[in-house]
Amino acid sequence: MHHLILKLILFATALAPHSILWGLGSEKPAEFALKDRVVLIQPIVIQSEDKSKRLPWVLPEQELDQEFNSKGIDIHFVEAVFSSNDAATTGKIAPKKIIKQLSSNRKIRRADIAPHLIFVQALKNKKALKIVRSDEGAFIFVSLSAKDSSVTESVSKGLNTLLKTKKDQPSSFTHPRVRCLNGEAAKKDFLDEAHEIFFSQLMQREMTCFTKEKLSHPDDLPASRRETLERFEKGVLDFTEDETQAITWMASEVDKAIGETYPLFTQQPWRFIKSAKHLCGGFAYTRGYSIILSEGMINHVVSNFKNNKDKPNPGLANLFAHEKIHVLQRIHYRKFVRAGLAMGFLRGTLPSIPWVTQIKVSNPDALDLSWVIQAKDPKTNKLAIFWPRPTINEKAGEVPVMGRDFKDIAVRLVLEKEKVATYKAVLNDDGTPSYVLLDELKDHIDKHPIRVGVDHPNEVVAYDFGLLLMMDHLKMNLPPHFKKESLNTFREWCKKEMHSTELK
Repeated sequence: MHHLILKLILFATALAPHSILWGLGSEKPAEFALKDRVVLIQPIVIQSEDKSKRLPWVLPEQELDQEFNSKGIDIHFVEAVFSSNDAATTGKIAPKKIIKQLSSNRKIRRADIAPHLIFVQALKNKKALKIVRSDEGAFIFVSLSAKDSSVTESVSKGLNTLLKTKKDQPSSFTHPRVRCLNGEAAKKDFLDEAHEIFFSQLMQREMTCFTKEKLSHPDDLPASRRETLERFEKGVLDFTEDETQAITWMASEVDKAIGETYPLFTQQPWRFIKSAKHLCGGFAYTRGYSIILSEGMINHVVSNFKNNKDKPNPGLANLFAHEKIHVLQRIHYRKFVRAGLAMGFLRGTLPSIPWVTQIKVSNPDALDLSWVIQAKDPKTNKLAIFWPRPTINEKAGEVPVMGRDFKDIAVRLVLEKEKVATYKAVLNDDGTPSYVLLDELKDHIDKHPIRVGVDHPNEVVAYDFGLLLMMDHLKMNLPPHFKKESLNTFREWCKKEMHSTELK
């Protein structure tokens, strides 16, 4: 969640009002050519359970781009999902049954947005290609062992078949660079939990906080979750034409600013959903492939577009870049795990702590809770392991206020199993977990350019990328208290990892 937008706007417009806006004091970003439409593809690789029998696979992105670029289409793969199943990969199970198994194992990731390219070692009757359409979307099965067709040829044929429409109308699988969703499409994206579970794991305190309203039956958790889901659904709003135009402009300007430096960023299309201003305190956040902007946020973008069309506000540009990074973290998961490790976080298996669960604040952009940090314990002045968690302050009222009533804590942990990095909580005499305020872990906080979002690597990376946009691409001079030198590690990670999708 990005909750510094107003501060960033004030910072960006007040710091140096005659030098930091595009077109004033710095060169406007060079035009960066992207195709008008993009096709997202979700690869799934079904492998043999015996590693020695697995066939090599590779995503033919360059070959497909060469073919489809002439049609005004970019091909963009998201990170591959893997599954081990001998029966499924050797042709013993029909494709429709394979889809059902993948779905039950939460391996299907919105095949209605990104066709799923499923690699198997063989298909029935030694076929090279099989296309399946269902209510969930489109699936292209490709055999890695077919003799009569190469993998590239099979993928090309499958994509051409999917994208073929009557009267040259755009296929539903070709997405514009920027799309503002309305109606049922927006609600579907907003409420979907294909990539990760959010709504289904919310607790009472955070539900009242997110919706700014008391629960009708707070003692009934399933009923409270249903009520919260309904409140969120009612809060999904339609964009006006002015809003769509302004958001499209800002997103396009950010892509131009990044240019060819980080293709993984610019190739990913933008999807936006408009939310009522009271939900989640007006914070910006993401769900699946989409960025959620509140009415208040959108008003700032529209104002910038109408009053300073040649001068996009760097604070808003930062916001857009920050949120798009959260989308990329979700669909290029392994790549951004490496980013978290590079930023000094550690991975581990963590305990369930009911006391924390009851007061937690679930960040929809940081739902992977297997991250811990090493820092000096202010009590002993020795290095220790901590689990950072945003929580709701115990002094908050019946309806906690977003941001104001949050308290970032760091639960003390001890290593339980070293080989698999399994931790358990240090408990007080009354059974509650022992913790410190996250702000007390000075050596951890001092590693990062700013003090916000340091509870989770997803937020650290998103804030850092926004700062790189401002420094490296908008040529802004950041204030001295921003630790610019600490961005060097992240900049090097971006140069290595933000170039393309892993193709094998």
